[in-house]
Amino acid sequence: MGKGGSRTRVLPSNDWAGGGDREVTANEIVAEDLVAVTMLSVQVPPRAALSILTDQREQISGLLSQIPTDLSLVDVPVEDITPDWPPWQLSRLLRRHTAVGPVISSKILARKRPHLLPVFDDIVRVQYQLVDDTGFWVAMANALNANDRALHHRLRVIRHRAAVPDISLLRVLDIATWVTGGGNGTARRH
Repeated sequence: MGKGGSRTRVLPSNDWAGGGDREVTANEIVAEDLVAVTMLSVQVPPRAALSILTDQREQISGLLSQIPTDLSLVDVPVEDITPDWPPWQLSRLLRRHTAVGPVISSKILARKRPHLLPVFDDIVRVQYQLVDDTGFWVAMANALNANDRALHHRLRVIRHRAAVPDISLLRVLDIATWVTGGGNGTARRH
């Protein structure tokens, strides 16, 4: 509950326009995906957006097609999360653009694979005491699996009690991190 008894509003970034992982566009980044990430306080620079939608379209599609839409991070063996892992390759491809760093790329990837890839931003970095996003996915997979998946189960309870639409558990964790970290949409998020 927010101030005055009102519920914290969840922006529909993951399911806006049908969601980034909907079957018809699951293996491509479309304009709706780039608009959706603006609901998470970032703006994909115009040149990067055009390149993502045109020049890099085939490469992006090839990598996304290697990443199942129904795979959850809790189910990925940490030894699979290497620089050769398709999400890692896709993140590097997106980050070739000068103004697209770990925050923007993570938000695009979280839109496309909401159960697999968590958001990384300044609030997350500070809350989890990280220097940068190196090792973030491995750390999150380990945290979700620790103590017989205690965090994973706790996130399911929080999602149920919050009575929010069926958002991914990683999105629940992102919201909880932002609430506890004092995020208000004004933090630097590139």
